Amino acid sequence: MKKRIITSAALLVCMVLSLMAPMAGVNAAAKEVIGPNMAVRKGNYIYYAKEMDGARTGIIRYDISTKKKKEIVPYEGDNGYYNLNIKGNNLIYARDFFNGTAENCDYIYKANRNTGKQTKLGLGTSPVVIGKYIYYLKVTKSNDGISDITITKNKVYRMTLDGKNKKKVGKINQNVYDGQLYKYGNKVVYRNYNNRKFYDLNGKCIGDVGCSNFMSIYDDNTLKTGDYTYTFAGDEEKATLVCQKGDKSTEVFEAEGLRNVYVLGDYLLVTVNTVENEVDYKGYLYVIKNDGTEKKQLMSWNLGE
Repeated sequence: MKKRIITSAALLVCMVLSLMAPMAGVNAAAKEVIGPNMAVRKGNYIYYAKEMDGARTGIIRYDISTKKKKEIVPYEGDNGYYNLNIKGNNLIYARDFFNGTAENCDYIYKANRNTGKQTKLGLGTSPVVIGKYIYYLKVTKSNDGISDITITKNKVYRMTLDGKNKKKVGKINQNVYDGQLYKYGNKVVYRNYNNRKFYDLNGKCIGDVGCSNFMSIYDDNTLKTGDYTYTFAGDEEKATLVCQKGDKSTEVFEAEGLRNVYVLGDYLLVTVNTVENEVDYKGYLYVIKNDGTEKKQLMSWNLGE
């Protein structure tokens, strides 16, 4: 009797393991590349900062439920805020204190997402939050004879969320990386701008994986995240953003000069660059739900650097 009980238990374990195996495969396939960019989302709040192309803003909070905006971190006349992450009640980002496109002066900051109170964490750029650490690219400080500047190095460091315990953890191939760090599960990765593939800090390609929270009309025709697949139909002059879920296809957004799409769950931020009256070059930022509803213009500006 005892032998038969053990055999039955072993059989039960095998059955459980066989059921778990495909689940593990699904989870592995669901791992996505996330690149901190101009926007993050927490619940009903979208936080964004539009910099470059002639626009400069502080960090703005958009409330999905009320459709209202509020400036959380003010714009202070420099190059602004980049690579937004969110962890608990804190926004973590890069801030460029240089004014203009000729140079950079980069620091890592965090700010309370409700009050906007900022804390400097140290020199660095391209932060990406993974677990209890902030990973970032090291920079060195110099002076160009007029103002302080920073020069980005190929060394990847990490620090704790309070800005302490800074430690080198690896390096990237600075000759080919596309300008920022990404996260892939619990790994830090970077993108080769020549072949558009992602590599870990050991130089190993992680496979045929695309970025799952950003796409551009210039080089990304398809974005996959969860159950959704986004594609561009058209070209740089006029394009339509299409969202596919299962057998259902929805034309979400159409515009002349459609440029970039930032995926924030079931909401999107979309940038558009247009020429009006064959003279005025204008940029627009929209928020829209991925079923094509709740479209709202967040800002417009005259295009420039």
